[in-house]
Amino acid sequence: MMLKRWMIGLALAGTAAVLTPSAAQAAPSDRLTLRGYGSGTVVTLHVFTLDGHDHTWGEIHWQDFFSGCLWEDQTTDPTQRTWNGLLRRTCANGGFGAATYGADQSPLYDGPGYWVRACGEDWSGGVTCTAWN
Repeated sequence: MMLKRWMIGLALAGTAAVLTPSAAQAAPSDRLTLRGYGSGTVVTLHVFTLDGHDHTWGEIHWQDFFSGCLWEDQTTDPTQRTWNGLLRRTCANGGFGAATYGADQSPLYDGPGYWVRACGEDWSGGVTCTAWN
């Protein structure tokens, strides 16, 4: 619900608001919020505790109306050199942002022995990611 409120505020306020974090971007239950910045793009990984372990969901905001995708990568490799990618991939066909599929019902496990990051497509055609958590 907070994401929807932020998205509506963004649409009404104009495009400059994307690069200015608002209180609604971070859910009150976030233990940690990581961000990656790319060409006209901000990718956010929300980390929160559920049943004593970290879980995550990703979010992306574009500076202007854009079609692109967002996903999470997960690994058990301590070096983060190999991972399972494009998990919970969500694509927006023209919009200002998106949240990873299942974010509201089935967050991704990020407990002991797991690392997760959020990635998304930026305006330059590249990929922008957060740091691993």
